This record gives sequence, structure tokens and C-alpha cells, in this order.
Amino acid sequence: MSIKDRIEDARFMYQNGRKDAALLSILVAIAATSRKRYPRELIGRDGDAFTKFLKEELLVVSGGSAKNFYFKVPGSDIRKYPDSMMPLENIFYEVVRCNLVHEEVIPTNVQFISDGNPGWSIEITDDKLELSDSWIGGLDKVVEYAPENTEEFPHVAELPPEVLGWVLFKQRRKSRCQYLAHRYMRVKKLHPKS
Repeated sequence: MSIKDRIEDARFMYQNGRKDAALLSILVAIAATSRKRYPRELIGRDGDAFTKFLKEELLVVSGGSAKNFYFKVPGSDIRKYPDSMMPLENIFYEVVRCNLVHEEVIPTNVQFISDGNPGWSIEITDDKLELSDSWIGGLDKVVEYAPENTEEFPHVAELPPEVLGWVLFKQRRKSRCQYLAHRYMRVKKLHPKS
């Protein structure tokens, strides 16, 4: 199964109300994409490759809003996170992905909700972290637009840089020139003839 197959499955599942299954498929696609960017020779542990990749791509997930997210996750490992503040990329790997893979459910202290807003939102209560399900769309976009996946998503490779900036960041594209330049260099390194 290819990364593109995982994304197409995720979209189908999401449209049919199976958000947990869609999210798991996207997280598997992120893990595979992270290994394209960071093979085992560069980063040994899967979790480290996943979180490093996702941290680099949080601007895409958030539509250009922010790149560093830390949230209080009730019940998180106090040895690793003494103040219970976890980086978002670690939440997606340690709390969401690992629980979906090993326990087949998202833990009750993290929930994805439909809030009806077009953007993403986060709600923190004493015992729960709630993320709007629009985060799922942002994670999907990270995989589809990753330079490592242009062979599976050739329409991305064909986009002119100014259109790509609009697709990824909309009105924030001008403030994300550094990310777009870095992405352009990564594409050139991966595909020198393009």
C-alpha cells in the first residue's frame, strides 16, 4: 500500500464518519513520509523521525498560523513532561498514534470534536485536551504536499511556487517565505531536474 493509498483511504473513512480510522491512516502516512525524509541511518527511532518531521511541518498543519504548540495534556508522563506540557508533534505520536495502533482507541484525555468552525481550534479543560477535527485535514495536507511525496502526488510538483504558497498558507503566504524557500530547496535536492 502506498502513501497515496493511505491518504485516499483516510479521506474515504473521514467522509463516512470514521474519523479515528481516518486519523490512524493519516498518521501511518506521516510515519512513512517521515522515513523518506529521515531514513534510519539519519534517525534511528521511528518516533523521533515522526516528531521531527511533524515539527518541521506544523506551519502547514496550522495553515501558517504557528509552528510551536505546547499543550497541557492531563495524565501525561510527569517524568518526561514535568509540567504536563507536551509539544503537539509528541501528542500526535505518543498519545494519539501509539494509542490508536496499540489500544485501538484515542485515550479519553484527548478528543477530536466537530466544532463547526472552518479553522482549527483547541480547548483545554482540567481532564481533557480537545482538538477540532480540522486538524485531521491539516495532517492530510502535510502528507500530500511533502516534497518527498511529489511522485505520488504529481499535481503538487506541477504547482507554481506562488500557487503552492496560497494552497498551503492562503493570506499568510507572504509571511511564510522562509518555509517556502526551504521547501523549494528540499524539492530541488530530491528532484534536481524539476
